[in-house]
Amino acid sequence: MVKRIWVLLLCALLLSACGSVRKYLVMLPPGWSGMLERPTNGGLAGVYIDADMSDVRARDLALAIQEARRRVIAVWGSVVTAPVLFACSTEACFHRLGGATNTAHSLGDRRMVLSPRGLDAGMIAHEWSHAEMYRRVGGLLAMLRVPRWFDEGVAVLTSRDPRHGEGVWRKIRARGIEPHVGELRSRAQWSDAVHRYRDSRRNPDNLAVVYAAAGHLIAAWYARAGRAGLLHVIDRVRAGDAFEPVWRAVASLQLAAATTIPCSCAAQRASLLPVFVRPGREKRLPEHRGSLARRLAR
Repeated sequence: MVKRIWVLLLCALLLSACGSVRKYLVMLPPGWSGMLERPTNGGLAGVYIDADMSDVRARDLALAIQEARRRVIAVWGSVVTAPVLFACSTEACFHRLGGATNTAHSLGDRRMVLSPRGLDAGMIAHEWSHAEMYRRVGGLLAMLRVPRWFDEGVAVLTSRDPRHGEGVWRKIRARGIEPHVGELRSRAQWSDAVHRYRDSRRNPDNLAVVYAAAGHLIAAWYARAGRAGLLHVIDRVRAGDAFEPVWRAVASLQLAAATTIPCSCAAQRASLLPVFVRPGREKRLPEHRGSLARRLAR
């Protein structure tokens, strides 16, 4: 009885508290969220939608999940996480689950929450990439050693989201508002920069400046290091190494892409790496990570 009372008090706190606490409501058993469970697909542990979501939108969401999984595999090589997805078709639903002006958010490798502005393959792949990073690097404490710009840049690369793509980056450069994303190590620094670069006086078109810049940086690096380099960095951080020396060691090799992102459309493929790799001219690095480790050890 006492335990049940404490659980009820906790639920009341989560339901009434500020958004920074309220977003953890989704970490409770999914059925407690008041959302409707949908058939799982695309490798997720569960899919929950709000009662206001139309059947058409729910079907589109199912297709988007499948496409997002393909995008995750294209960059990461496989999917090792199976988060529970909460998808909101109204802003009221998203706010109730801790959202605000953001488009989506994830909690570790266990939960992903989408606003009505993020019910697409790009945003799902973005949040799923965060879950993959969290799991592969070793969880919360290890993630404290991973710079925010790296985590977000890999998520942008994975997503193929035009809101954060090279077209946006070209506009940013033309306007001279490129941020120094390599300095944004913590979540607080990242959030502050996102807010500052949303200033309408500096950025009247409300471009996703910081995300596009991080994606551009990682696209250049991934074009050289490829999947082998990405997984090598994560393996070393998981083993306890500092991020910066490992990142710089891989970057200094000037490696050609180990794996290019599969895409049947040349225009889409070029949009991912338009400056650094010309379609049809990629060099290949052996897929096995051991070959990369041997080169780094020299």
